[in-house]
Amino acid sequence: MTTVDRSGSTSKSIAQLQSDVANFVSDRDWEKFHAPRNLAIAITVEAAELIDLFKWSADRAGIKKLMPGLRDELADVMIYCLSLCNQLGLDASEVIEAKLAKNNTKYPVERYKGRWR
Repeated sequence: MTTVDRSGSTSKSIAQLQSDVANFVSDRDWEKFHAPRNLAIAITVEAAELIDLFKWSADRAGIKKLMPGLRDELADVMIYCLSLCNQLGLDASEVIEAKLAKNNTKYPVERYKGRWR
């Protein structure tokens, strides 16, 4: 399902993206390579590539120049996360909603607004 976000742009739901990723993997017969351990390693590798882009750029102007690479690496991390959900039989939306609910309990706004501890 395609939805319209707050900015007015259209985007697919997480469920649709999870299905698209499953189809992409299946079309290429890559399931045999997508053991949960391998996907967890791939997430870590892609996350390292994402953080590597920040190595020499701490200011906002530098980040603007890095945006194409940041978008690609962030997408790689998310695609592998969706693949891992597929392999584990998890609904990514449910996983995220459950964790947000835990975080809301663990970090109530009244106590944590504007601070991290």
